[in-house]
Amino acid sequence: MEEKAINPSAGTKKEVQIKLKNKDLKTLKLVDLKKICKEFGLKGVSNLKKDFLIDLIEKSISEKVKKKKTAEKKSSTKKSPVKKSTANKSSTKKSPAKKSTANKSSTKKSTAKESSIKKPTKKESYNKEQVIKENYLLKYKKFSLKKISDKLEEIIESSNFFQKNREIQDLIKLFREKINKESKKAEKIFYEKNSKDTKFDYASEFKNQYDKIIIKYRNKRKKYFKDLDNIQNINYEKKLEIIENIKKLIDKNNDNFEEKYKEFKKNKENWHLIGPVPRSKDSNIWQTFKHHVERFYDLLHLNRKFRETDFKNNYQEKLKIIESAEKLTKEKDIIKATRDINILHKKWKNELGPVEKKHRESLWKRFQSATKLIQKKRKEYKKDSIKLIRENIKRRVDILKKLKIYTEKMPNNHLNWQNRLIEFSKLKEEFKNAGYVPNKDGKLLWKNLRDYNKLFMTKKNEFYKSQKIEFKNRINQKKDLINELKSYLKSNNWDQKIELVKKNQIKWKTIGFAPRKLDNKLWKEFSNLNTLYFERFRSGYNKLDENEVKLYNSKKELITKINTLKLSQEINKTIEKIEKEIIKWTKVGELNNTINEKLNNEFSNSLINHIKDNKSIVEIKENLIFEIKLKLVEFEIDTKDKIFQSELKKEKNLINELNQLENNLEFFTNSSSENKLFKDVEKKIFNIKNQIGLINEKKKRINALKKVNEKMMKSEKSDKKENKPNKD
Repeated sequence: MEEKAINPSAGTKKEVQIKLKNKDLKTLKLVDLKKICKEFGLKGVSNLKKDFLIDLIEKSISEKVKKKKTAEKKSSTKKSPVKKSTANKSSTKKSPAKKSTANKSSTKKSTAKESSIKKPTKKESYNKEQVIKENYLLKYKKFSLKKISDKLEEIIESSNFFQKNREIQDLIKLFREKINKESKKAEKIFYEKNSKDTKFDYASEFKNQYDKIIIKYRNKRKKYFKDLDNIQNINYEKKLEIIENIKKLIDKNNDNFEEKYKEFKKNKENWHLIGPVPRSKDSNIWQTFKHHVERFYDLLHLNRKFRETDFKNNYQEKLKIIESAEKLTKEKDIIKATRDINILHKKWKNELGPVEKKHRESLWKRFQSATKLIQKKRKEYKKDSIKLIRENIKRRVDILKKLKIYTEKMPNNHLNWQNRLIEFSKLKEEFKNAGYVPNKDGKLLWKNLRDYNKLFMTKKNEFYKSQKIEFKNRINQKKDLINELKSYLKSNNWDQKIELVKKNQIKWKTIGFAPRKLDNKLWKEFSNLNTLYFERFRSGYNKLDENEVKLYNSKKELITKINTLKLSQEINKTIEKIEKEIIKWTKVGELNNTINEKLNNEFSNSLINHIKDNKSIVEIKENLIFEIKLKLVEFEIDTKDKIFQSELKKEKNLINELNQLENNLEFFTNSSSENKLFKDVEKKIFNIKNQIGLINEKKKRINALKKVNEKMMKSEKSDKKENKPNKD
């Protein structure tokens, strides 16, 4: 706390003294008392209470009376050198006056520098709060009346509702705007249907809910201010109590200054811990506190030891503040730096006392230079922020121009639309991240963005709606072609429709694109039907009669049953089981060669694949497949050439492997017979030779079966010739 001594000036006016003799000071007003103090040359009295002013004036008067009496005594003892004495008196009077004024001005300068710190100016614009407000307003503007009411109720019900007062006011304003719009809209529709004489009465279900919420908010706000007022009054009483404690310390007759100082420091700390008091009483109580603190320091200064201790403590604390201020000059966030330097100034002024006179000016200058540097940066930041805002506005305007172009030239296919959507979304993101713009400028820019976005999305939806209709037409056209082809296959004169089928193939290609998944499905069906048609055409297909259809279906059922057939691990039992199925197949009968061959292949493949896929017969799988293939050849379901060629291929591969291994043996010496690698190669050669032997046995069996089948065919032909009737 800086020291501000109240000293009377050297001279006084006679008129003032005469008035004071005839008047009681207590009857005078505070303004008149301050004027009297000025007449006496008393300084620093603008914030003092009436009682203190009266004390000062009375002291000043008594001092002047004493001085006058002493002057009169001197003049009576020395009558002859009156002029000389008066001259000396005036000279002596002038010199200390100059000295006192010089001291006064020097102290005034030092104290003024430390105490006259400008109050921090509030940030009027370009702060983060505006950005936050802009963001939540954009969000809330999309809300319905119900959502706004619910959000309003949610905030008001929260414990920190008063901290969100601005948000509440914005929501209230938004609700009123929306309800007014709805009311006007409803009124317009009402008068379109009714005459103007009819009274319009608008009722909204959300209005009642809103009114209840507002009443609740007002009551809660009223209670908040009432509680706040009570708290502030309590704080006021606490501060008065601290002032009384300091007064008692001053008046207390105790030589233990150490104990007294500790208690004073504790009271001073407690003062700053107490919260705010009512605004009307704040200035008055602060000045009273300050006055008594200065009184205590006056008392403390009587004891030099504790005065030096206090000076030292204040010096250390002020050094810490300066170091913090110098760190803030390097802070990149200038808003934070400005806020923090203001806090440091407040601490310097209100929480710390004076330091030794020799340090006062140097400390203050050092602190002030850091402050000036931050203030300079803030001014530059303001200039830069204005420039930056202009750049941000220009950037957003340029983006809006691009978006406008995108809304004018529309793509004509799905791929181009997808690319355009990606580009449009990127531009929107660029717009959002283009930097801060004040609400007054940003409002129109955001409106333009929303308009362009709405227009773009409307045109996109129109395109995809029309494309959907077009796709539907294309799908229907393709389905018609499929149905037409099916009708050709069912007709009796199907073989005469070949030109129409070819025309439909060309027509399919000209229809155009449809959704891929469905298009692939339709194409597969159309392609299979075309394949079937031309297979029939090439094979001289005749349409199946009723009996042939039954036979065809029976064979298809047998193929389906093959996949559910349970197989045993005993090879003979499994062969018997499968042989029964083969016999069933042969007994069903035969169709024409083309269909018969196709069905036989399907039956053979189903049977072999079922054996291959069965995991319970791994050990007998290979032999079993060979035996079943022989059975299929035996019953003329499959051809012998296929199985023979399969075994030949296996034999060829084994012979090649055998030759390679025998060539590798030549690299081993006679002494290598005990070598492990040599033994492995010999073992492989032995196994391959055994496999080749087994294949040769299988080939013999195939050839034997071939001869048996040939004999049977010859006997069948001879039987047919014998049974053939003669021409005679």
